[in-house]
Amino acid sequence: MRGTSGAVESGILAAAGACLTLAGAVCTVAVAAQQTAAPARPCDGLEEHRQFDFWVGEWTVYDAQGTRLGTNSITRPDQECMLVERWESASGNRGTSINYFDPATERWVQYWVAATSMLDLEGRFEGGAMRLEGIARSVHGPGVAGTRTRGTWTPLEDGRVRQTFERWNEDTGEWQLTFDGYYVRAEDTEGRNP
Repeated sequence: MRGTSGAVESGILAAAGACLTLAGAVCTVAVAAQQTAAPARPCDGLEEHRQFDFWVGEWTVYDAQGTRLGTNSITRPDQECMLVERWESASGNRGTSINYFDPATERWVQYWVAATSMLDLEGRFEGGAMRLEGIARSVHGPGVAGTRTRGTWTPLEDGRVRQTFERWNEDTGEWQLTFDGYYVRAEDTEGRNP
C-alpha cells in the first residue's frame, strides 16, 4: 500500500507541477496580451500635449463690444491626443476642427472644415499663446487657391480666452484682423453680458 501511496503522491506532485507550469504560461500570455492590447498613446508623457488645454470647455464668444458672436465647444474625447472644436456662429453657421500636437514635427496642427471654408494651420505655444499659421481656403468661388492666415489663442488672467484671426493682404503687405473673439465659459455667462 505504501508503494501505491507514494506513486499516487508522486503523480499528484507531477500533476500539480504541470498545472503550475501551465498556469505560469497562461499568466505570461495574459500579461503579454495586456501589454500589446493597450499600446501607449503617442501623446503619453508629452508636456506639449497639454499646452492647448486652456481652450477646453463650453464657451460663449463675444466681440470686444460685448456682442455675442457664437458658441464653441472644445473637448478632449476620451482623454485622447486631440482637441475637437465645434463652433456655431450667432447666425447659425457651423464648423469643426481637429487639433493635435505632432511629436514628429514638434508643432501643433489644426484642420478646420465648415460649409464655406477650410483651414490648415500649424504652429507652437510661445509667448503665452498658441500661435498657428497656414492657409485658409474657400470651399467654392474666389480664394480657392488659399490665403495666408494666422490664428492666436491667448489665455487671459480672468479665465477668458482671446482668439484672433488675421489674413495676409498681398496688396498692402500687411496682416489684417478678420476675427477678434473673447471666449467666456458658458457657466459664467448665464444672466449677464460680459
